[in-house]
Amino acid sequence: MKKLLLLSVMLLAMPSGALFAQDAGDALSAECGQCLENSGGVTSAMIGCLQTEYDKQDARLNAAYKQVRGQISGGQAKKLQTAQRAWLQYRDAYQDYFNDPDGGSMARVEAIDWLARSTAAQAKILESIVPF
Repeated sequence: MKKLLLLSVMLLAMPSGALFAQDAGDALSAECGQCLENSGGVTSAMIGCLQTEYDKQDARLNAAYKQVRGQISGGQAKKLQTAQRAWLQYRDAYQDYFNDPDGGSMARVEAIDWLARSTAAQAKILESIVPF
């Protein structure tokens, strides 16, 4: 119990609940950060916050992909599709890794945190693509 309480306090002390920050581009939204702060370290509440953030970032990712895809054609469109499919496999493989069945409820938090952050980072990459 002490371990879980200490971990919860550490999570709340991190900026925006950062677990696996890759760079400033994958930061979670302020709303998610506030939700995590208000969760009181309750893992089910944290998972709810992160699931909502993932849904938001996934919609952002899909919109960015469609926008880029609509501006390119032929070979470049196929290459983008191949790259995006490979990225999805990478993202999902790491989520599976973090969602360790022996890791307890915090493993679920880490897995959804990874999913939200990596999706935000990929959305930022797609948003930065300017077709030639």
